[in-house]
Amino acid sequence: MPIGAKVIYANGGNSFFLTLMRFSLSLIPLYILDRMDCRRWEVRWWTPLTRRQVGLMVLTSAGFTATPLFLFWSYNYISSGLSTTLHFVYPVLVLVGCALFFREKINRVEVICCILCSIGVLAFYTPGEGGNVFGVCIALLSGITYALYIIVLAKSGLQKQLRPYQLLLGIQTIGAVAL
Repeated sequence: MPIGAKVIYANGGNSFFLTLMRFSLSLIPLYILDRMDCRRWEVRWWTPLTRRQVGLMVLTSAGFTATPLFLFWSYNYISSGLSTTLHFVYPVLVLVGCALFFREKINRVEVICCILCSIGVLAFYTPGEGGNVFGVCIALLSGITYALYIIVLAKSGLQKQLRPYQLLLGIQTIGAVAL
């Protein structure tokens, strides 16, 4: 994606266009995969959604759509390697978010994983590398929005209520329309 982003930026595109194309171009393959999945399981293609499901899908789509938008935007200010590395703070943020908002206990293995993840992100820090503070914040924001997406998806129950391709097709359609 970083290489594709640089090419698109050089030809006048921006992070909104790149994210829109990423989502839009995947809608037809997702539709086909969902139809094939329905035939395999012999279920109706589109099951009616409740208002709650639609609301949760919109909320999930917000995090899912904002993540690449912020990540691609940060490529304008900092290197794609640094940006992508900073994005990978999301596992730590998922654990911390679940502990803070859902009172989940973090066990010893998860603490070790958080420490190792943080060390891994810090290992990519290069002293003296020019880093734009705004770009760093945007890259971190992409990790935050991805963590929110994961938490909402995990806690909403949508994964159990909808077929995988149906869920992803809905989330990406909402994201493409919103962009």
